[in-house]
Amino acid sequence: MNQLTSSAGEGFSEADAEFAISYPHPNRNQQAVESAQNYLQMGGFSRASLLQQLTSSAGEGFTEAQATFAGNKRARAPEPQVRSENEHGLVRVTAVPADGRS
Repeated sequence: MNQLTSSAGEGFSEADAEFAISYPHPNRNQQAVESAQNYLQMGGFSRASLLQQLTSSAGEGFTEAQATFAGNKRARAPEPQVRSENEHGLVRVTAVPADGRS
């Protein structure tokens, strides 16, 4: 925390540092879904070619399981999400329950 908030370190606010510490691991499944959606918007991808692109070291480098998850999710409507970004560019994405309550 001190390294992140110190003016001799990164200089983040305490709230931003706490957020970064609380969320150190990105959701790779969700990232794979977003990448799959981006590729599909470009067009020309079959399911097999999409999975290959997602798992390729020259492409996205997702695991087979992450790519398969994305391939299965891509046909479904995306869950409503609330995105918030702080002044340092850290983004928090929160899914909104189907009933609209949080």
